[in-house]
Amino acid sequence: MATNTTPNESINFINFNQDGSCISIGTNRGYKIFNCEPFGKCYTRSDGGIGIVEMLFSTSLIAIAGIGDQPSMSPRRLKIINTKRHSTICELTFPTTILAVKMNKSRLVVLLEEQIYIYDIHNMRLLHTIETSPNPHGLCALSPTTDTNYLVYPSPPKTNLLNPMVTSNGASNDAQKESSNRNGDVIVFNAQTLQPLVVVEAHKTTLAALAISYDGTLLATASDKGTIVRVFSVETGVKLYQFRRGTYPTKIYSLSFSRDNKYLTASSATETVHIFKLGDGTCMDMPLSDDPLSVPKPDYSRTESSGSENSTGNGSLLADQRRISTGSYDSVDSRDTGTNDDINSKVEPVIDISRRTVGRMIRKSSQNIGRRAAEKIGTFLPPRLTSMLEPHRHFASLKVPAANGVKNVVYVGREITVSSSGLPVVVEGEISQSNGGTTDINNDSLISNPDDNSNTLLHVLVVSSEGYFYSYGLNPERGGDCILLNQYLLAE
Repeated sequence: MATNTTPNESINFINFNQDGSCISIGTNRGYKIFNCEPFGKCYTRSDGGIGIVEMLFSTSLIAIAGIGDQPSMSPRRLKIINTKRHSTICELTFPTTILAVKMNKSRLVVLLEEQIYIYDIHNMRLLHTIETSPNPHGLCALSPTTDTNYLVYPSPPKTNLLNPMVTSNGASNDAQKESSNRNGDVIVFNAQTLQPLVVVEAHKTTLAALAISYDGTLLATASDKGTIVRVFSVETGVKLYQFRRGTYPTKIYSLSFSRDNKYLTASSATETVHIFKLGDGTCMDMPLSDDPLSVPKPDYSRTESSGSENSTGNGSLLADQRRISTGSYDSVDSRDTGTNDDINSKVEPVIDISRRTVGRMIRKSSQNIGRRAAEKIGTFLPPRLTSMLEPHRHFASLKVPAANGVKNVVYVGREITVSSSGLPVVVEGEISQSNGGTTDINNDSLISNPDDNSNTLLHVLVVSSEGYFYSYGLNPERGGDCILLNQYLLAE
């Protein structure tokens, strides 16, 4: 298998469809459609440079926009194509470059830098136009389901011109600066009724990534700092979860929910993809904290019965907090039963020894120390302060064999049953590969009977801007490092 794409074919766009069953890529030659399970090329066409290729689930309807290398493939022109009939249904020309296209079974959304156009996908009739603040990165998300047909996009920065609060020497008050500089809010827009729903106060700095869950109930956000990932209720704007991706700032490229809302993935400019666990598919409304670094006023009126709130700056009991946001080193057994088991009896996650670096060992030690400190002194502090001591790291992670700065898009798929004889051994102390290479998950010999020594893994799919498609297996009980099952080359 080739390790690099040929210099004659470069990838301009790569993404999954709404249900993760297909991959669409746009290159300087044309565009391609791949099926994920079983892997295979479904459709390819050479029409010149393509910058956007979006699918409508697994139907024959796709939307493409060019890169401008040919007069007929302008980046301002959107083509709606029927791949089965090899025909163009319609063409739409816009005043500026198309930055993003989103579709579900009732709406087509076209995003420009300062406008959003909403169409009825059945007859391509323009329904609504939204004037937005400059959005050069094309950030927006549309819920795949039409039952909760929500569109989310960055809100214009907040400004306060009524009460400038300027001191005698001309210096503005710090509180006023904070209010006027906040530009990390998100607007939730009902694409069915064409009315705005709520403004979510997500971050203080510029947004870097947005994602909406498959059922349209959850919103995930990340700022340009790239250290904190937050999850909100779409309908109420209330913060439900907060996770720390890492200590050092980085560029987050994509966020995605699993279809059952149990997992959230974050890919960044580093080669590591973080997977956070949201809990048993249920969310609890919690008050919003403006800043994870600010210490809120203690709320002594809360009792232990209301301590199921999560994330830094939110009232929480430690046990309930772990149940919502399971860290990499929390015990699955003790969390489910609510018992205070000895630390030596805890079930540790699967750890790949090839990734055991000094930095990872230091982070593991610091997380264990922080958790034990929270357990010791948590009963003496207000719940809001206790929650700041408990680390909310990722539940699992995977390392894409790519250089830093490569864009990766992730989708958490279905559970698969794989025979233990077909898996590499990835545990503390040893690594081996029973078949001498990566394992093809589509091989029928790996699907075993329930009474066989089998493993139930969660399928995690990754596509990279280098032109590779990776499939990983995640242990849904223990988390830890995902196992690379197979990889394919998408670019020729």
